[in-house]
Amino acid sequence: YNRSDFTGVAAHLCADMQKHAGFEEDWHASRKTDGPTQITINSVQVTGPAAVANVRFQAANRADGKTFDVEFQRVGADWKACRYDAGQYI
Repeated sequence: YNRSDFTGVAAHLCADMQKHAGFEEDWHASRKTDGPTQITINSVQVTGPAAVANVRFQAANRADGKTFDVEFQRVGADWKACRYDAGQYI
């Protein structure tokens, strides 16, 4: 993530997230603007082939961190992030 390795990050995302026009360009722009980002997993809840992780992103170039509830789906042997919703910092 912090190495600006989009291909590596994209391998962990649902295909639907990557279909949006400009997704890759926006991702690279945010990495450049945000600077190195500390990612903290606050909690994980797994229900069968689905999971939700409460995740805090604290970017070096931003005063305030952002917390998201990240929805995952199991795809074969892998877990893929499919949706980011505004979450509550725990």
